Amino acid sequence: MSEDTGGKYYYVVDPSDLEPAFQHVSDDLRTQYLLGYYAPSDGDGSFRRIKVTLASTPAAMATSCATAPDTFPTQNSAAELSCISWRTYTDLECGGNMRIGPGTRRQVWIQFAIVAALAIAAAHTMWAQPTNAGAPSNLAGSWQGTLQVGAGQRLVLKIRHEGAEWKGVAYNLDDPYQAYEGRNTTQMSFDGSTLQFAIAPIDLTFEGKLSADGGSVVGAAIQAGQPHPLTLVRAEGDAAWAIPEPQKAMATTADPDWEVVTVKPTDPTVMNASTGMEGRQFVLTNRSVETLFLMGYSVHKKQIANAPEWARTDRWDVRGVLDVPGQPSLPQMQSLIRKLLAERFGLVTHMEKREMEVYALKLAKGGQKMTLSAGDPNGVPNENDRENGGQRTMQATNISPAEFALMMTYFMDRPVVDQTGLTGRYDFQWKYTFDEMHVPTDGTAAPSVFTAIEEQLGLKLEPVRATTDVMVLDKLERPGKN
Repeated sequence: MSEDTGGKYYYVVDPSDLEPAFQHVSDDLRTQYLLGYYAPSDGDGSFRRIKVTLASTPAAMATSCATAPDTFPTQNSAAELSCISWRTYTDLECGGNMRIGPGTRRQVWIQFAIVAALAIAAAHTMWAQPTNAGAPSNLAGSWQGTLQVGAGQRLVLKIRHEGAEWKGVAYNLDDPYQAYEGRNTTQMSFDGSTLQFAIAPIDLTFEGKLSADGGSVVGAAIQAGQPHPLTLVRAEGDAAWAIPEPQKAMATTADPDWEVVTVKPTDPTVMNASTGMEGRQFVLTNRSVETLFLMGYSVHKKQIANAPEWARTDRWDVRGVLDVPGQPSLPQMQSLIRKLLAERFGLVTHMEKREMEVYALKLAKGGQKMTLSAGDPNGVPNENDRENGGQRTMQATNISPAEFALMMTYFMDRPVVDQTGLTGRYDFQWKYTFDEMHVPTDGTAAPSVFTAIEEQLGLKLEPVRATTDVMVLDKLERPGKN
């Protein structure tokens, strides 16, 4: 309508855009012109055409013409403007108590203005937003709901609008390890009433429909290929679920030990392995002694000499309370694992220097593709991996490249050293084939570790030769009863 009547249209999607829009309107109103003429006293009721020719073409001009109620001018030239005038009525009733009879002179106006377009834009801004699902202010904020999986997992999703993009941070309040740490969405879109988002590092996608009143989004989340119903409702005031405060860091000068600790064989049906803090408890599940060597001493299996076979094959669950409060740093966690190995596994060892092949973890061409973590920059990493059909899926959150290199040391055929130059913490998930004899034969198998790490994470593993530490075992025994 604004184009047909020579006006301007200001599309306002954010309240902060109102001030510049009205400033433009104010400037235009201060420079408008009114042109008019007096109709002849013997008007015959016919239409009259008014032609205005400008001496020069202005840089910009908006036009509005007074026309018959069912007639609108076409788009006009800035140099030559033609408008259809009002019919020169000779008998017109005005205001219900005044008549303009024959012979009365009547003025007809051509107005250069944008008032009509302003009214339309203002109406759109003030009235349409509360019911328009596409308006940013109608979606941004805090949402919450329970993911229908197991006993239920309470999720909080905080959505914001940055420029032309939607972004969010999701919190799993029932995460036993890191409920206080958010996970950044890696993709989010809002089209009409459909909300979609993904959090790649935890293999989760969601799609749902915003209700007419803008108070809920009903849909389903898919994680690890399994759909789970999820309804998100807008959370405000006392109804909003509180996000737990992160555990305070352990004093940097502290040398923690186990107040009490249990070590039990892992249930052979358990497939997932994990490491993390649950309150004051340090928990490791489904870990071999060989893995504990890796975690506690930052060594690869090729850097371990004289280890018995059961150190590689037997799996253990460890759960213990620390004697110092607070979240331990990685060096403090390593110290706890070394004390566990000495106290419960009777470990005695010494170190030697030997030259061997290693992998250097570097940035691939094009740079890294991981998601910057929303977790505590001084916190500890959280890692989970699962194996199926010769393929390994690894999820890591709040992890540094140096910690990732340490983690990868366990899975590779030689030690891995970090040479990325990256200092931040990241969230990511990736999948690769480690056993080609057992992968699917339908072409859906994941690529090799070398291809996958470059394609999915933007990193690469480069073989080099270096002198490194080797841990020689002098004594190691299975743990006794707790």
